[in-house]
Amino acid sequence: MVLNQTWNLYWIELEESGNETSIQEDEDEGEVKNSETEETLEKKDIDSIAHYFLEYHAKKQEDEEMGDLSEERDGSEEEVNNEATDKVPPPAAQAGVDIIQRCTHHLSSTDNALRLVILECLELSLIAMKPVQRVLLPEVHNIWSAFTHRLIDNYLPARTKAIEVIKTMAIVCQDFLRRRVVKEVWPKLIHSLEQLLPGSRNPSAIYQYSFEYKLLIMIIRVISQLCVQLGASVSECEEVVVACVPYLSSHTPKEIQRVCVETLSVLAKYDPDMIWIVIVQLSPDLFLSSPPHHSLKHIKIPHCSTEEEYFENLKELFQFYEYI
Repeated sequence: MVLNQTWNLYWIELEESGNETSIQEDEDEGEVKNSETEETLEKKDIDSIAHYFLEYHAKKQEDEEMGDLSEERDGSEEEVNNEATDKVPPPAAQAGVDIIQRCTHHLSSTDNALRLVILECLELSLIAMKPVQRVLLPEVHNIWSAFTHRLIDNYLPARTKAIEVIKTMAIVCQDFLRRRVVKEVWPKLIHSLEQLLPGSRNPSAIYQYSFEYKLLIMIIRVISQLCVQLGASVSECEEVVVACVPYLSSHTPKEIQRVCVETLSVLAKYDPDMIWIVIVQLSPDLFLSSPPHHSLKHIKIPHCSTEEEYFENLKELFQFYEYI
């Protein structure tokens, strides 16, 4: 009896211990499963974050490439637009081109009034085209040959207007005309000065109202402007300056003398040596009559007497060198 009770107790203890062991094993297995689940979730989170950043980087790189392409496309479009804009001159310049092209053939017209109007139109067109040199210079080249003939036009108002136009050309074209002016314009101006000189000596009372008088005043004024504007050298200016000197004579009208003195004064500022040499040949005693220092000897030059007709104007020019 006692043995049976003891045996039953033993089995009860075994069952209890077995249950505890199984429970402990179940708990251990649960903990292992939970740890595995946590590790799996953590690994999945890392993978998802990495995948997110990879996608973000790829998308950002794609957007940047698309942005560069659009900028290049915009830049190329702007370049194309700028080139197209450059090829098309402004309305005022285009109008000037059209006018010059239509006027060129009329420069040789036999109608005096028409030639005068054509020259006026050319001058206004040149002023309008000044900002667009790439359009202006070819047109000036095209009309140059026909235009230069107007500088010796028999109709004096047209010749006077042509000299005004050449002055405007020098302002808008500058260096482009330098050689052309020296080679083709200077001889024509010298020819006009020599041609008009006899009529200016002891003129009549109505001379100042004549076309010859207006033409002469225009030529003398324009010479200094052309020399300075084009940056002409001494050798390029000397011949035309020498042609102006006879108009310093007291036998010419006062207004012509005054304009000639002004022109030579401007050129004296531009190139003092050139004017000094030109005038000292005409009146050496005015410049060399007294040495600048007592230690210097007096220079004796044969035929050094100053012509009375030039004395007053040369004296006025000489004052310019006293202030240098």
